Amino acid sequence: MGKRLEAEKCPPFIRAIHDLWGYRYISLALYACTPPHTAYCRAGRQADISEMRMEQRSQPLPGSIIEYIVHGEFAWQENDTNSTFGAWWVPLRSMVEQVGKEEVEQKLDEFDEEVKRLRSLVIDAVENSSEDEQVLENE
Repeated sequence: MGKRLEAEKCPPFIRAIHDLWGYRYISLALYACTPPHTAYCRAGRQADISEMRMEQRSQPLPGSIIEYIVHGEFAWQENDTNSTFGAWWVPLRSMVEQVGKEEVEQKLDEFDEEVKRLRSLVIDAVENSSEDEQVLENE
């Protein structure tokens, strides 16, 4: 299992985004993904529905913050000479403010394409394994 990224404070300045590794929604709802419920956020879910009553689950969440795991170059101070390399959870808003809309959109497009490719591989693998099982059952 990987290191808990939220345990370390993210440097406040993003110099360059190399890759995006994942995303999560931080809900502003009453049952938001806050410790100890961070596992739900890691899965890209907006709330812990196991703690919500039926009437709460039937209503929309009042908003959320989208964060991405950004692997790249960061700085602790604006005038730092050397960059700090690593990966931290960074709100989408901060990414756009610090590195610009165009670069963020490019990285998001790359990330979305990779997720789409991986999702397709998994779906195809499951579909092919089901077909193999059906052939074996018919023999």
